[in-house]
Amino acid sequence: MYSITCTDNFVTGYSFRRQFVGMAYNNRNTLLRMVEIQNLVLERKRHGITQLHVYETEVYPKYFISYATFNRYLSYPAKHELKYGRRKEEDKRQLSLSF
Repeated sequence: MYSITCTDNFVTGYSFRRQFVGMAYNNRNTLLRMVEIQNLVLERKRHGITQLHVYETEVYPKYFISYATFNRYLSYPAKHELKYGRRKEEDKRQLSLSF
């Protein structure tokens, strides 16, 4: 998210400077899009339609993603991450204190 502040500039009359306004990033919408695409492809594959055809006729016109992104979406465990969240594996070398 950006906020725009105006400063005077003698050449153009206007000058805009962007300032970064920090916001938390949440990838829930991306994960929901991945699940939607995965379900669409599974449904079409049951009818014998290839992934490339599904990408060219249904996914690309609606989502405007590249074929590489499409393949990455299909291989990502989005349903699992939506249900359980992303869990980091504990480092076995890290000592922990328990009180």
